[in-house]
Amino acid sequence: MLVLALWALDPGKDGYPAEGSIFESHVMIKLYLMDGKDEIQSFDLLKDTLTIGRSSSNDICVKDEYVSRKHLRIIKRGGSYFILDLGSTNGTFVEGEQIPKGVEIEVKEGVPIIVGVSLVCLGKACLENVMPLVDSLYDSDALSKIGGMSIAWNSFTAYPGFSGGP
Repeated sequence: MLVLALWALDPGKDGYPAEGSIFESHVMIKLYLMDGKDEIQSFDLLKDTLTIGRSSSNDICVKDEYVSRKHLRIIKRGGSYFILDLGSTNGTFVEGEQIPKGVEIEVKEGVPIIVGVSLVCLGKACLENVMPLVDSLYDSDALSKIGGMSIAWNSFTAYPGFSGGP
C-alpha cells in the first residue's frame, strides 16, 4: 500500500514516477510472460528473489515443456535485476545469446529473456518495445521465411527447414 501512495505523490509520464525521481525505485516492476499457451500474463514482482519454472513450487509456473522444473531465478539488488539459470536443460537466452548456467547476469528493463519457447520480460518497456514485435509475428501471414530460415511459431527461435505456421 505504501508503494501505491508514493506512486500517487509523484506521477510522471504515463502515470509512472518521473525518471530520476526519489520515488522511482519504489515502483513495483512487472514481469511479463508469454508462454505460447496463454495470453500475455503479467506478475507484480513482490519479492527480491523469485523462481520461474514448470514446477508448481516456483513463484511463477510456466506451461512450457521446454522449461525446466526449476529454470531461472530473478534477483533484485538495489535498483537492478539479475537472472541466474539454475542448470536448466535447454538454457536461458538474453539478447539472442545463451547465458552461462549458475552465473548472475544483469538484465535491463525491456530486454527479452527466452526460457524454453517462452518469452519473459521485465518492466513497462516490454509493452512499449517487445510485445508489439511479438504481436506482429502472430498477426503476419507473410512472415514465414527470413534469410532462408523459417520461423517456428510460438517459439521465438529460427529453425532451418521448419515450414510450420501459426
